[in-house]
Amino acid sequence: MIIQKNGLTIPEYLDKDFFRKVLKGAFQTNEFMIEKINFTMGSGGGENYCSFIYRAVIDAIINGNSRHLTVIIKSMPTDGERQVFEEIQLHRKETDMYFTMLPKMEELLNTKLSPKCYYVQDEPIQTIVLEDLELLGYRLADRQVGLDEEHCAVILKKLASFHAAGLYYVEKNPSIIKNYSSGIFNKNTVHLKVFEGVFADNFNALIKVADGWPGYEKIVQKLKNIQGDFLRRFGENADPAPNELKVLNHGDLWVNNFMFRYNTEFSKHPNDLVFIDFQGSFFSSPGIDLNYFLNTSVQVDVLQNRRNFMLKEYYYKSLVQILKNLRSENIPTFDDILAEVRRKEFYGFCAAVGVLALIGMDKEASKDNSIECFADKDLAEKKCLTACSSKRYQETMRYLLKRNDQLGLFD
Repeated sequence: MIIQKNGLTIPEYLDKDFFRKVLKGAFQTNEFMIEKINFTMGSGGGENYCSFIYRAVIDAIINGNSRHLTVIIKSMPTDGERQVFEEIQLHRKETDMYFTMLPKMEELLNTKLSPKCYYVQDEPIQTIVLEDLELLGYRLADRQVGLDEEHCAVILKKLASFHAAGLYYVEKNPSIIKNYSSGIFNKNTVHLKVFEGVFADNFNALIKVADGWPGYEKIVQKLKNIQGDFLRRFGENADPAPNELKVLNHGDLWVNNFMFRYNTEFSKHPNDLVFIDFQGSFFSSPGIDLNYFLNTSVQVDVLQNRRNFMLKEYYYKSLVQILKNLRSENIPTFDDILAEVRRKEFYGFCAAVGVLALIGMDKEASKDNSIECFADKDLAEKKCLTACSSKRYQETMRYLLKRNDQLGLFD
């Protein structure tokens, strides 16, 4: 067997035995012989924070026939600063999503929500092996540019399907909530060094940047007043509430966590998408996903002028139709959805502070972004100032600060 690493540093455990298990999971047979494995990186620097992503092309003889299988390998070490991901069980949750929840949801909805999962292992490094969606015509949008309304329509309709299926399963089996009780960000995690280096430092950087904007003096003072309480408020608003409408949230719904399929190879008009990265999924208000998505991934003019229209026409109407098709007994009103979104507005603001700042960074400046970087206080402060200087971030925050101030979020 030939293994071509192409100059990459590939973990030793990604060996012949590992790929035999991958092929068995993909083709449900033991009758194969691996001829060659060719590695490339599955994502660029600064595009993924929790994991290392590899792409591998496997050439094999399977049941006497030559076959090629291209897979995406998501390797999530839990050493050093990444130990926190073991503590909050990201791998366990994502594994359960791929093998338990998502197949049920796709069967219920008769639609593709995620890539196929071929193989999962816990030792020596937590690893998930997925189908390569690029071979099916799916591709990422440009995180720096943000999404126009046409892309938002596809996302919100698909998200409505995802939420409707979760709402249906809670209705039929309420105990399922305990398996997905909290997201990545909650009152117990936001104070951890790795998250503090993103959210608190970015909040401090935002104050410094906005302090020079004419007309924002009163808002900046309000931000300074809550500076010491910012992380606590973030964590409390992130946690599920007892009487909220509960759907299964994706939990990390930013532009690099969905892949679009287009009408043609060079088309800019999407007709479908699938979600990736489910380690943050949990049952809570639909306001979690909706605010996170709107505040991190949407072009500011679309956010400013089409926000409620998109929520009603693309998300809510799709949600209602799917719930009716499922004969659900729990169909919320549009006012119910708006109330959920309103209750989680501060969570959405925090997503803009921490996540949008990183998304909007120039790709050259962000290529060395990593968990370790944001756990280092000096490096984190420098990175946050750079992140908060991007044109897209500043344009969006000028709008969000005014809007959220009018809602009283900073009082």
